[in-house]
Parts: sequence; structure tokens; C-alpha cells
Amino acid sequence: MGSCSQDGMVLALAALGIACTLNGLRQSAVWQKYILACLGGMAFGCVAAAKAPYLVMACVPVLFMNRDNVKYVITSCAMSVGVFSIWVECGIRPVLTELAPQGASAAGQLSFIREHPILLVESIFNSLETYGNYLVNQAIGVLGWLDLPLSSGMYRFATILLGCTFVLPFLCMRSLKTREKAAVRVCGLVLIMLAAVAGIFMALYVTWTPVGKNIVDGVQGRYFLPIVMLGTLYPFLWKQYEMSEDIQHSKKHDVIANIFANCFVVAFMVCCYAAVCQALSYRYW
Repeated sequence: MGSCSQDGMVLALAALGIACTLNGLRQSAVWQKYILACLGGMAFGCVAAAKAPYLVMACVPVLFMNRDNVKYVITSCAMSVGVFSIWVECGIRPVLTELAPQGASAAGQLSFIREHPILLVESIFNSLETYGNYLVNQAIGVLGWLDLPLSSGMYRFATILLGCTFVLPFLCMRSLKTREKAAVRVCGLVLIMLAAVAGIFMALYVTWTPVGKNIVDGVQGRYFLPIVMLGTLYPFLWKQYEMSEDIQHSKKHDVIANIFANCFVVAFMVCCYAAVCQALSYRYW
């Protein structure tokens, strides 16, 4: 919302796609599974419409595939590809514009990559080495035209709070059994995330970077937020969801987890509001 771009909606849709994928696994009714598969697929397809490299997120349901849910996984993936294809044909193709900076040329860059493929990999690593810390800060928040950083304490606080939020599901799933082929599923998640990251760098190297430059221009930390959100799937890929025999004990754990999660959200929002006010007051007063 702060940048008046589509990023707020993209993050909401990424969260919706993840939630539909997980909840679809927990439903017993066939019609509910199909509805959630379609909704999740549509959400991931809309995310991919924002940036084509996000299309690999459509493969997320495959990570949970087994003999019983193959048709739901195929439905979700097909829906994602369908939504993305419609957007490419009806949304992108009619309004293609040339906005690349001076020296950038997609055709010239592709020709350069064909002759020097190793330099593309080197450029990605050079960008991470040069801008790595700044990209992390951007992912949390840099205001204005990326020229108004928050306080260093806010970045540390946000990192700790987000880390605690990520650890929370593990504490609630200690008693559950390990999912079949969990290591393979987690490796698949890592490959999807790496493919999306590499796709973003490659897309900007081709379309936004002067030909032959040894660093990728135009990369911003917020581009990686939907990819980072996929990390929330990790506990559910490792642990098998099942109903506990002790219903009261299970409900108690769920209530405690929800209380902590909501406290983290409120604390994060309040601190973000304070940090934004502080940064704006430094800039204008």
C-alpha cells in the first residue's frame, strides 16, 4: 500500500493460495476440496500475472501430492496456468511498452547470455553480494522512492518477530508424525523458491540491465516477499496433519497458538506505525 503498487494485493493472494492449499488437505468433502483447489490455483495464477517468475509457485500443491489427491493437485495447477495464460494474452500483450533504461536491450542481452552463460550466474551472485543487506531491509520496508530507511532497531525487531512467527507452527506440531518422504517434499519447496528467485534476477537482467553489465539492475527486496511466504509451508511438509485423540488438549494448543500469532501481528503493526511516523518526522520536520 505504501508504494501504491500491486504488491499489497500480490501478498494477499500469495497468502490466500497457501491457505487454500493447506486447508484443502484437511477437508473431507470432495466438493470442498475442488473449490479450495480452484481458489488456490486462481490465487497463484494472479500472483504470477504480477511477475512471470512467480508462475513456479503454481507447483506448490504438487509438494503435497499423494494417491488420494492427484486430481485436486492437477486442478489447482491447471487453474494457475489458465489464469496466467489469459492474463498474458489479454492483459500484457496489448499494452507492451518500452520502459528499459539506456543501454538495456532484451534482444542484445539474450544474445550476450547465449555467448557468455557463466556471466549471468556471476552477475546474480555479484548482485547478492553487493546489495544483499539492502534487499533484506527493502523486504521489511524502505519508504519513499527507496531512499528513506527505517531505524536499525526496527529492522532487528522485525527480523526477530518474523522468526518467532515462523517457529510457532513447529511448537504446535511436535506430537504429529513425520510426513512420508518429508525430505523430498522439503527439497522440492527449496527448488521452487530458488527457481523463483533466479527467475526474477534473470528477467531483470534481460529487460532492465545494460548489455554485458556484471550486476543485475532493478532488483528490489519486495519482489521476494511472495517467495519468502512459501517458507510457511515447511512445517506442514515435514509433519503430517492428523486429528489428535485428545481433542481438548489439541484445542488448547490451537487456542494458545492463535493467541500468540495474533499478539505478534498486533505488535508488528503497532511498531510499524511508530517506525513510519519516526522516519517521516525525521524527513519532514
